[in-house]
Amino acid sequence: MALVLFDTNILIDALKGYTPAIEELAYWDEPAISVITWMEVMAGTRDDYDEVLGFLNSFGFEVIHTNEAIMIASMEVRRMSIQMRHKVALPDAIIMGTALSCRATIVTRNKKDFFTPNVRIPYELTPIDPVEFINVDPPPGLSSSSEHLGDDFFELFAKTILGPPQG
Repeated sequence: MALVLFDTNILIDALKGYTPAIEELAYWDEPAISVITWMEVMAGTRDDYDEVLGFLNSFGFEVIHTNEAIMIASMEVRRMSIQMRHKVALPDAIIMGTALSCRATIVTRNKKDFFTPNVRIPYELTPIDPVEFINVDPPPGLSSSSEHLGDDFFELFAKTILGPPQG
């Protein structure tokens, strides 16, 4: 399976015990999170730092740190969002830039800020209490990243945003 980058909201939902989030996390063979997601989740802990860290470690997330390619992709995401008059917050731009640079699918509930073809919205929550799950889309049985995302998208992104290959 392909690399999958989880957004903060999915991890928070899983920490709350929401079944669709836990199932989504458990499904993927190569789960990853941006260092931004790690910081957002860990910053929200109170006295349960070790418990939350253990939870993250139990899924075997690769924590992807920023590098030059991620910085450039993130800057371009942020710049394009400002030009489109829908300013994506810098942390979300970095998460999206990370996914684009790594050719990963982003798994999130945030349809507003994550608008590229490499986004998977596995479920939505109703704004009522108790929370109800709507539009649940169980994890797919994918055999490759190109089957889900299409290499054309990444090639177009690489050519228009990142420029020609270096080296």
